[in-house]
Amino acid sequence: DIIDGEGTSTVEVVWWGDFEGQLCVVETNEEGCSGDPACIDVTIINSIVEIGSAMMNIYPNPAKDILNIELNGPNYIQMFDLLSREVWAGIITDVGQIDLRLLERGVYLIRANIDGVYAIERVVVH
Repeated sequence: DIIDGEGTSTVEVVWWGDFEGQLCVVETNEEGCSGDPACIDVTIINSIVEIGSAMMNIYPNPAKDILNIELNGPNYIQMFDLLSREVWAGIITDVGQIDLRLLERGVYLIRANIDGVYAIERVVVH
């Protein structure tokens, strides 16, 4: 489902059902002429479970050099690009940082395993 950005150059979607599939877009001009569909294969890293904001605090977002993460206790953290490639992983206890200087600009996902439940946050690196 498109939840934001319909009719613009950027859309935000909610993925339902299977963990793999395709996301396709079709460009249509003001006269109603459409181009060929452009599709990308999608693999969902994991289902998103909402956990109270006190459990994981990430700042600044967007970030440029350093990303700060505050958690309750030690947690295994992973950072993925939007192609599901892991770009960082480690254990953060209470407060930690991720050095972003070697990453390309773009959108990434931070996944924390908090007491066996995954919390996922979107981070923009600029």
